[in-house]
Amino acid sequence: MAIKAIFVGINKHRSALLARLDAVRRLGHNLGYGVGDNMDDLLAERGFDGGPR
Repeated sequence: MAIKAIFVGINKHRSALLARLDAVRRLGHNLGYGVGDNMDDLLAERGFDGGPR
């Protein structure tokens, strides 16, 4: 899982990868079926606050 890989260990590309996941999270809110909400939950469990949708 991409989220797990980003938060495990030290990763020099973490901020760029988080930005990409945040873009997916925001787009997910337009898909329906709870995709964006699930992404919110997964990222929040790891302490990432993606900001406004």
